[in-house]
Amino acid sequence: MFCFPLPSRQFVSASAAAPLFDTFFYGDYNRFVQISVHSAALSSLLWLALVAIYQLTKESLLNMSTSRFLRIIPIRRVAISVGELGCGEGKSGGSGGTIREAGGAFGKLEAAREEKYFFELNEEQTVTLKHELEEQMHERRTHQQKLAEEEKLAAEAERQRRILANEVPE
Repeated sequence: MFCFPLPSRQFVSASAAAPLFDTFFYGDYNRFVQISVHSAALSSLLWLALVAIYQLTKESLLNMSTSRFLRIIPIRRVAISVGELGCGEGKSGGSGGTIREAGGAFGKLEAAREEKYFFELNEEQTVTLKHELEEQMHERRTHQQKLAEEEKLAAEAERQRRILANEVPE
């Protein structure tokens, strides 16, 4: 079990051996914001999201009376395996639509297209992220090279100044 501290002694906890998704409700009494994250990959994203939510609602939290308090309730959602894709319900529960409910080749085809779409979307996002990271690294290298070049020029100018200072009698 690990905890993320929030201001005012609030804690968000999530199990290290959590199922596919953890859902957290953040709010005070009647106002809630639901955050669902993939436990293994996005636990740090949860922390960043909660900090952002806290900062957005900071003014309203300061205006709350002392009898009201901020509470965070962890609720666990488990993704259940439904068997073969396209044979009935969707992957995350609920109805998969009329084509999937009917089953057969069209349900399997729809499920395969959906899986392919999300796989390609994930691949595209990964490539984009990698490209952005490479651009940032290139900019950083260029900046470091410029700084090194400026340092060399400054050292050369200082060396030339010392040479001229020694040659010119005062």
